[in-house]
Amino acid sequence: MAASRVYSWDYIAPNTTVGVFLHGGRPDYAYVFSAAVGPKSRTPTVDLFYGVAVTQNEAYYVMDGQARTVYVKNLALPGGNGVSVGLDVIYEPVGG
Repeated sequence: MAASRVYSWDYIAPNTTVGVFLHGGRPDYAYVFSAAVGPKSRTPTVDLFYGVAVTQNEAYYVMDGQARTVYVKNLALPGGNGVSVGLDVIYEPVGG
């Protein structure tokens, strides 16, 4: 099963967290989020670390289905590298 790109950020500064509110999901589906990370430094550094943490909050029921907020944190320390991030999702039905 292929992942679908649901959101992207052109630049996330070091040690910074950003989030996106996603809605329209089906309550009978399971969702798994992942990040495609790339270097995007405004001031090149010698730090070659490019990493992020992806987290999400609870699922909420809204008018058009299920919603959640997904957060992405650039794990580089201040003074480190900025990153560009593509947020991908894989989803499939659960239960029987």
